[in-house]
Amino acid sequence: MLRKIAAGWSRLRPWKKRALAAILILMVLSRGLALARRIQGNRLVDQNEGKRWAADGSAAQISCFFSEDAGLTQDSIPELEYNLLHGLEAASVTSASLGLPEAVPLLEDCWSASGKIEISHNGTTVSCGAVGTGGAYFLFHPLRLLAGDYYRPGEIMKDRVMLDEETAWALFGSSDIEGQIIEIGGVPHYVAGVYQRDQDYVTRAAGLDGRCVYVSLETLQTYGSGGFRSEESADLPGEKDSQEQQPAADGEMAETGGSSVLEGSSAKEPEGLLIDCYEVVMPDPVSGFAEKIVSSQLGTDSSLVTVVDNSRRFSGEHLQQILAGWIRRGMQTVPMRYPFWENRARAWENIFSLMYFLENVTRVLAGFLTILLTVSWYRHRKWTAAAIAREIMDRNYDRQARRALEKKQEIQEKKTI
Repeated sequence: MLRKIAAGWSRLRPWKKRALAAILILMVLSRGLALARRIQGNRLVDQNEGKRWAADGSAAQISCFFSEDAGLTQDSIPELEYNLLHGLEAASVTSASLGLPEAVPLLEDCWSASGKIEISHNGTTVSCGAVGTGGAYFLFHPLRLLAGDYYRPGEIMKDRVMLDEETAWALFGSSDIEGQIIEIGGVPHYVAGVYQRDQDYVTRAAGLDGRCVYVSLETLQTYGSGGFRSEESADLPGEKDSQEQQPAADGEMAETGGSSVLEGSSAKEPEGLLIDCYEVVMPDPVSGFAEKIVSSQLGTDSSLVTVVDNSRRFSGEHLQQILAGWIRRGMQTVPMRYPFWENRARAWENIFSLMYFLENVTRVLAGFLTILLTVSWYRHRKWTAAAIAREIMDRNYDRQARRALEKKQEIQEKKTI
């Protein structure tokens, strides 16, 4: 068989050999690009809660990003959750219709705001970016834990924090510090765990380019700064400007260029911290159903919120829409500030859309070369349809004659016996 293939290959004209090699290379390149998109898309864990929630694709993760004018606070969340559940019920999507036990919730959600905060330990203070979280935040945003565990949404005391590795080493000289005490605004807080920050180029460019800690929304509201509440520009998580302070001698205050967080200092009055991101995972029996329910139940001006279906954002259909609206892609028409994970996802959307475009270009080129070879082969054929028909009829006749002869021989052998 291999000899026949080699002999046939040697008889091909040089341009046909090059065309066949090009077709093979183009198809391998197309499949490689598609595989690379799929692998990288799965690595973006904060975009895949829908898959983790329901592996069969019957759930969707929806993210909502609010402008400052939307005015969404943590007090608005119960009403929003009620509206979403009511919307599901109105669409006849219930635990019974999905075959789920009554104890299984129909949705899980989280909300967050970004800012910065100062953390102290033994006279050393660092300033770092902070994400104030509420709900099941770490269900949507799993981290690479180095020590400890996440703090839980149901905890009564909101005094536990997640430190990144750099902050842990700056304060303690170690990352194994679960349960250690730090001070935020002079109030003791406890280290729930330490995580390793993503260091790839896209993540750093998206805003996570420095220290970033996770605290409860109440902690960020009371002791933090930035976010949608002050006139000054808020610093995003990943704030590069961080500093270490030396302990003050004889118990005196350690002076820094900015406001210090000192033992026994009084907390400032809480300000109205606005939520800039709300995420929910919920049933999606029909593609686009969950996004439609969330959009209809938000109860705010659509120009003040961006709704994203994370579960479909890397699909071919969505990437086609990005390519079709490429000119408008970089335009910002609303006062929207995305958190670093959304900036990262949008960057990968741009990369994936270009990869998807190249996939289709390689397929078109491979198809064109295939058609060209087929036409050339047909024009230089040494057969006709009539000849093929006669050959088929002759072979069929020979097969029938052979069967008749074999049957006749069997009858004669039986008579002889």
